Amino acid sequence: MANRNLVAHCSKGSSDKVYMACVRHNPSAGNFTVIGKWGRRGRSNLQQQIKLTTANESAAVAEQRRLFEAKLKTGYVDIESPAYGGPLSMNSPEVKQNLEGGGAAAPMMPKSKPKPKPKPKPVTPDTPQEVIVECVDNAGMEDKFDQGIYTRRGSV
Repeated sequence: MANRNLVAHCSKGSSDKVYMACVRHNPSAGNFTVIGKWGRRGRSNLQQQIKLTTANESAAVAEQRRLFEAKLKTGYVDIESPAYGGPLSMNSPEVKQNLEGGGAAAPMMPKSKPKPKPKPKPVTPDTPQEVIVECVDNAGMEDKFDQGIYTRRGSV
């Protein structure tokens, strides 16, 4: 099986977008990967996301078709349809460079959410900290602080 690609275009109003649903066959792993690709027409590398990886070819093709049909319901038009009169074709350079097996692929975006960043460790009372004291009256508190009579936690 060769890689399969479905391409749709949407140009309503100021919108000029492309969507591709592709199936990549990986013979060494014995599986099929369904990839959704999208972005503004004319971009060299569309955004992409793995939608499904399976050993079943018919399941991969069915998922590709489901994704593509969902886009067609939102106003996209299949560029291979006789009703399409837009600027794209399967041989357009901007389409070919994004097709599976057609050019350099952009890095894959994982389907799962990225892991959250770890929270910073809380400051413990044993952690040395610099404290700046500025005296705003003539009580002499700054001198007492410098002499160690007052500390960060209160009186000694």
